[in-house]
Amino acid sequence: MDDKCLRCGSSNFQPGAIQSTGSIYFVPDNTKLLSALSSDVSLKSRICMDCGTLDFTGDTKKVAALVGTDKAA
Repeated sequence: MDDKCLRCGSSNFQPGAIQSTGSIYFVPDNTKLLSALSSDVSLKSRICMDCGTLDFTGDTKKVAALVGTDKAA
């Protein structure tokens, strides 16, 4: 993740997880139907301790494999 908060520019972050009654995942549109991979992409999150902004990061390589591209970050 970037070193600065997108909202206030702070670098004061606390990592954590967003929770519900189960795990929260990113599921890309246009997933190949016969993919052997689970279409759930887990997320990492953190909160800016100065302004409260939450940000998320997902596995771009897994998303690229799921949608059939090689354009992962």
